[in-house]
Amino acid sequence: MYPIAEQDRSGGPGAADEFPLSAVIASQPEPLAVSPSGDKPNIASLEILVANDTGAAFPFEKLVLSFNALENGWEKDGAELLTPEWSRCKRSATPPDGWEKEPIGGEAGQCVYRAGGMGGGRKGLKDGDIFRFHLSDIPVSGRTGVTTIGVQLRDEDDGIIAEREFAVGKFPSGYYLRDFQAAIPVISVDQAGKSGTTLTWSAPPDPTVTYTLSANGGTPRKLASTQTIFNTGPLYTTTAYQLTATHADHSKVEHTLLAQVQVVGGDITARNVTVNGELKADGGVIKRMKKLRLENPVTLDEGMYGVIIGCVESFGGTGEFCESHVTATVKNKRGKIIRKKEARVKEDLGMETFVLVVGARCTVEFSTDAGNPKGSRAEAFWLPFRDPDWFLER
Repeated sequence: MYPIAEQDRSGGPGAADEFPLSAVIASQPEPLAVSPSGDKPNIASLEILVANDTGAAFPFEKLVLSFNALENGWEKDGAELLTPEWSRCKRSATPPDGWEKEPIGGEAGQCVYRAGGMGGGRKGLKDGDIFRFHLSDIPVSGRTGVTTIGVQLRDEDDGIIAEREFAVGKFPSGYYLRDFQAAIPVISVDQAGKSGTTLTWSAPPDPTVTYTLSANGGTPRKLASTQTIFNTGPLYTTTAYQLTATHADHSKVEHTLLAQVQVVGGDITARNVTVNGELKADGGVIKRMKKLRLENPVTLDEGMYGVIIGCVESFGGTGEFCESHVTATVKNKRGKIIRKKEARVKEDLGMETFVLVVGARCTVEFSTDAGNPKGSRAEAFWLPFRDPDWFLER
């Protein structure tokens, strides 16, 4: 797991996504904790992976790793430093074949590696190649704050081709955040729907650190600073949780852990689903969705139950006032109105939808404004089921 990669930001004029290769960083311990003193420093390590997963070779001459560090200078220690004693750090690399394993120079806090050949007189990383770097025996700075780590790709003249920066928070001495996990990481949908499960984590009590918890990228909720347990409540789909610790006096000093609860038999979220054959739901066979013609009346097939999905859209793009609507009226076999839904848009480039659950042998009548402009579209679809119990159970 490489949580620091979640905090990366561009070190150059473009966005971080413009860095062409994958670059991730992990620290041990997670997060970093500052040293109580220079005489008895906390020792940490960092690992950096740079991988080419672009599908093609990427050319460059040098890979430069930069850390905020002093050679020997505890008296000048600062919040932005990873270490004020670079001379004690040990460096090792596992590059692809053809690379030089030892750095070719650089000032304190900098490691420069010359890329290997890719054929055709070019150097860089071939597709699928990975460069691994390990920095160990790091005497961590004694000042709480954020230090940055840079990854640069350079040409032969040291011109920067691309770069990425990672922000690494340093928490108070003695602090840790670990073991974020679910008591039941894989849970059936029936059990999850009743009580969910419990999330737990380990952290020392520290009034200077605050916590938030979010689910599936939703709005974070604040937790008590001494809280190390959380009940998820009922769950109906696989859920990813994000626990973030933030230093109260340094808002940029934060650390995030992830945990997932897999709900077996729960809801599925997907952009597109292609089914060859039949798709079954609790024994009810879902037939192919049909587009309905907006003609009066539309009578559903006998023995079929289903959902009517209606949509009206204004797409003129002229910026002028534009109002359109479609109404669906459901009648039973005796002609009595049992349900009615409408979708209406009142502005250009607007869209509204409705959903109606309908029973077997119902008749659906559609109506639209005769004056619906040409720059609008009203549509309806029918998604039928054979088994009515699929709806009754819901």
